[in-house]
Amino acid sequence: MTFEDYEIQAMKTNNHDLDWYENVQHSIFMLSSEVGEIAGPFQKFFFQGHDVPNHDEMVKEMGDVLWALNKLAYMLGSSLDEVAEANIEKLRLRYGEKFSEERSVNREI
Repeated sequence: MTFEDYEIQAMKTNNHDLDWYENVQHSIFMLSSEVGEIAGPFQKFFFQGHDVPNHDEMVKEMGDVLWALNKLAYMLGSSLDEVAEANIEKLRLRYGEKFSEERSVNREI
């Protein structure tokens, strides 16, 4: 599936009765909430002796993050392709072709 295909399918499940402000708010709150649903099981794994988080459950939660990010991008007149391309460009400017601890600490960008 491409980002474009995903965007079309995912936006079918958006609540189109919400206005722009409500959609943006929903996106932001959902992003925060869903990232917490990923972080929680890892926090329990790293610090409380729980098992490694379940792969399938994490994939579902990451999908929820993707859905909320897609919705926010859409509401801001962007796309996941544009977000991904901008991020790669930023990373290339920051690190070149590979990670560098020195460039991470002494960022120009």
